[in-house]
Amino acid sequence: MKRSAAILACLAFAALSASAQAVHSANKSPFSLTVGGTISVFQPDTRLSIPDKSSAENIFGPGVYVDLKVNRWIQLEAEGRWLRFSLDSPVSGLHQDGQDNYLVGPRFPIHRFGKITPYAKALYGYGRLPFSTHYDSSSPNSLLAYGGGADYRLTKRISIRPVDFEYQQWIGLPIHSYGASAGVGYRIF
Repeated sequence: MKRSAAILACLAFAALSASAQAVHSANKSPFSLTVGGTISVFQPDTRLSIPDKSSAENIFGPGVYVDLKVNRWIQLEAEGRWLRFSLDSPVSGLHQDGQDNYLVGPRFPIHRFGKITPYAKALYGYGRLPFSTHYDSSSPNSLLAYGGGADYRLTKRISIRPVDFEYQQWIGLPIHSYGASAGVGYRIF
């Protein structure tokens, strides 16, 4: 009996003196959805591919993006961009060689450096060109876009996208656009 009591006392003492850490039953979800707005400046490169156009200036306009993060390495980005303005336009800022883009594809985060996360992306979608001299502007044209940039996490919900570069190949057209965007995003969940 003394032996059982001694063992029980030792076990009770060990249980009370042992340090344990509780494991949370639910961790933060790996899913997140961020929506944001951007301002973009692009060089449409139509001056080289369409002889009667001379759009040497850059075009700019607003855009939106949605980032869906499934986990650290699986992410999806969708973006829309409406590039319809120019500083050298003859009609109140509107530009005759503007373009609209609607793209979606994978987004690859490279590495997290504190609050900064650089990434690469490869997007596919369609775009519209408003000129109709050589190409049908009423039908959308397919395009591929390659690029990258960085996101800076300002708070838990707000991130700044100081730079996002993109190179676009218009499929079936001799047009290659390139440009940069900057914006702000809000993480919904």
